[in-house]
Amino acid sequence: MPTRSQLETLTLSALDLVAASLKRALAAIEHRDAVLAQRVVADDDHIDRCYRDVNAGVLDLLATQAPVATDLRLATALLRVVGHVERMGDQCVNLAKMSLVAGSSPFDPALLMGIERMGTLALSEVTHAQYAFVLRDPGLAFEVVRDHERVASLDREIFARAAHAPPGGADVGCALSAVLMSRALSRIDDNAVAIAEQGVFVVTGQLRGLRASAAAPDPA
Repeated sequence: MPTRSQLETLTLSALDLVAASLKRALAAIEHRDAVLAQRVVADDDHIDRCYRDVNAGVLDLLATQAPVATDLRLATALLRVVGHVERMGDQCVNLAKMSLVAGSSPFDPALLMGIERMGTLALSEVTHAQYAFVLRDPGLAFEVVRDHERVASLDREIFARAAHAPPGGADVGCALSAVLMSRALSRIDDNAVAIAEQGVFVVTGQLRGLRASAAAPDPA
């Protein structure tokens, strides 16, 4: 049976796979690369396998070792984190499939630039969330939560731009693809925030207040 350390390592390796898949999905969108997109779809099986292995390992650990205090919080956090990782992998697949649907159709350059900017931010959030969880650092987790609003703002901008696409023709299809890509990136970012929060949970046993604190205005 894997140890808690091994289960955490496996969870983090799955997060590395997500980061790699996200990079490939973004490259597939930028370069209209069907081969890269298909690799993202195929690689999701590896992420799913990690998800199943971590779930099975944590449940065995809970059943046989009855961990308490911090060890119990870590086991619980790993179940949550690997669930978020699995969902991020699914969203990478959605991005890849949308790039295949878009094909070689011309995109509004502003929409494409927005997707690229949003993708860069989301990828950064995935990496920073991983660091925040590994280091159990509330400060890093707070920064992930604060940066989440930048991604959300781009999501809103892309939707607003797409809503003004002229009716009929390829423009509407590309605008819809951009909105779906944007929403997939937004969901990836949501899960990155949740992963960062789990690092705080392991240390404090609390989650409430982190997002609310980030949303609050700085004191004058």
